[in-house]
Amino acid sequence: MQDLYPDPASLRDDYMKAGERMVRQTLLIDAIAKQEVIEVSDAEFDAEIEEMSKKYNMTVEQTKKALEEQGMLENIKFGLLEKKVLNYIVENSQVKEVEKAEEKEDDASADSGGAN
Repeated sequence: MQDLYPDPASLRDDYMKAGERMVRQTLLIDAIAKQEVIEVSDAEFDAEIEEMSKKYNMTVEQTKKALEEQGMLENIKFGLLEKKVLNYIVENSQVKEVEKAEEKEDDASADSGGAN
């Protein structure tokens, strides 16, 4: 670890930046969900827990208990909300293809260079 971060301040700065990015992302997801009335239903949450139970070869009750003990139930719910918000963004995005400015400048230079 010392090789990667010889200066403790740089390690702290990296963690601060990562933390700030996570907070911004969480706030943005939450704001979009509220504005667009995107919610995770009980059925969606239960289906996710059931899927996890199958994956870990546990009963639904065991999975819920383990997640609750670890304080992870809200994280699971937020993960589902995040997926729904991202799907909403993708489905409602209007993509417009635009040439890069560099390509336009290169094309213009090539055109004017041939005219001289």
